[in-house]
Amino acid sequence: MHAKESFADFIKRWRSKAALLTDRLSEKDQIRIISRNLLLDFAKNLVLVQGASFETFFDSGLATEEALQIGILQRTKSLYTIKW
Repeated sequence: MHAKESFADFIKRWRSKAALLTDRLSEKDQIRIISRNLLLDFAKNLVLVQGASFETFFDSGLATEEALQIGILQRTKSLYTIKW
């Protein structure tokens, strides 16, 4: 995920790349891979919904983004992704 990229744009970009795979990934695997490539602000707030459906994960990501934008959640100083 790029620093200035929206969550929805990141998911759209990732899903278009995943669609090119010959072997379709499960929702669980997609969420796991996406989570490893999120900015820290998203990753730390979405860690608990990784076992959910992709729709729930996506909706939670949008809610996280909105909460960061309006100041309900604090941004971290680092823009880097989590290293698993």
